[in-house]
Amino acid sequence: MSVWLVDELSGQVVEIPVSARLRGALQCQWDRAERLGQRDALAARLSLALNEQLERILDADLRPPTKPQIAFAKAIAARLDVPLPLAELTSMSAVSHFIDTHSARYKAAIKKSHGSS
Repeated sequence: MSVWLVDELSGQVVEIPVSARLRGALQCQWDRAERLGQRDALAARLSLALNEQLERILDADLRPPTKPQIAFAKAIAARLDVPLPLAELTSMSAVSHFIDTHSARYKAAIKKSHGSS
């Protein structure tokens, strides 16, 4: 059994195999939502869940950076007084590259400041 993901703009269609149990449960959920007039609420929940999961399967250059990555990159930029271009904050891989480029100097600066206290 399958559910289908359809991109109406590109016309791309992806078959997503699901277990018979899940397919049955989804059908019951849709029927319940229809019966109770909650179809839009169910669609909103489904949209939120799918958006989160679809983000996770993208390659790193297409995923947004995590909040901890952004915070660490900003800490590095502030400590080392180096620019953090907006372009560096657009993807997980760009932020990782920034962190990798400056992390050794950042760690050394942190170590030096702790040693001088």
